[in-house]
Amino acid sequence: MKQGSTRIWWAVVLAGALAGGCGGGEAERDDDVASSTGDTSGGERQAGGTGTGHGTETETETGQGSVQGDPVVEDDGMAVEGILGSLAQSTISRAMAQRMDRFSACFAARYDALPVLAGSATLAFRVRGDGGVRWVHLVNSTVGDRETERCLLGVAAGMRFSPGPVGGDAEFQDSIELAAPEDVRPPVAWQPSRLRATLREAGSGLRVCNVPGDQLRITVYVDPGATVAAVGASFVPSDPSADSQAALDCVTRQVARWPFPDPGSYTAKVTFEAP
Repeated sequence: MKQGSTRIWWAVVLAGALAGGCGGGEAERDDDVASSTGDTSGGERQAGGTGTGHGTETETETGQGSVQGDPVVEDDGMAVEGILGSLAQSTISRAMAQRMDRFSACFAARYDALPVLAGSATLAFRVRGDGGVRWVHLVNSTVGDRETERCLLGVAAGMRFSPGPVGGDAEFQDSIELAAPEDVRPPVAWQPSRLRATLREAGSGLRVCNVPGDQLRITVYVDPGATVAAVGASFVPSDPSADSQAALDCVTRQVARWPFPDPGSYTAKVTFEAP
C-alpha cells in the first residue's frame, strides 16, 4: 500500500488492545475526526495485543466488538466507584484509519534525511467519555527517530473517537508499522550484543534522565564513520498522567553522543533494552 508519497510504502497494523497504566500528559481535543457507522470486528481479544502492556488490569473485547473495562481497584484490593468504559473496536479502527494521512506525513517529513526509516510504534491511549484523548504514550517503538515518534504522538493526541466510550474512560493500544520503501535498501541489522562495549562505557549516563517507568527500549541508526543518524526511544511510564516527553528527549540526546562501532559502507540499525 502506498500513501502520501510514491516513494514510501506503509503497512498499518490496526489491532487495538487494552492495557492499563501507561501514557503521557493531558492531550488536546481535535473534533475533525468524523464518525461513521458499522462494525469491523467481533469476538474476544486478550489484553496485551500488539504492544507492551503495563499494570495488572485485564480487559477484553466483548459484545459488538467493544473494549470492556474492569473495576478500578485500590491497593488494598477493594473495588471503588468507577470502571473503565467500553469502546467499540470499529470506532478505534475507523478513527485510526482517518488519521493515517497525518501519521504518514510524520514519516514522509523525515524521508529525505533518513531514507532507511522503518519500524513499528505501539501507542497506548486513554480516551475520555466525550471521545477526546486524555493521554497517549509510545509504549513500544522500533522506529528509531525521535522527531518521527514525537510527531506520531502529536497526531494521536489530537484524535477524537466517535462515538466515545460508554461507562467511563477507555484504554487501548494500537500499532502503526512502517515498512521500508521498496526502492531503498534496508539498514544492516545489528544484534544488541554488538553494543556491549558501548553500553559498558556509556550506558550509565542514562541515569541522569530519570526515566519514570519500565521497559526502556532504544533504537539507533548508525551511518558509516560511526555517525549517529537518528535515535528513538519508548518506555512504559509508571504514572500515566505524567508528561514523559522530557525523559525521552533526554534519553535520545544522551545516546546520540555515545561511541558506536563503525558499520562500514552502509547504515546500520540496532534496537536494545537500556541497561
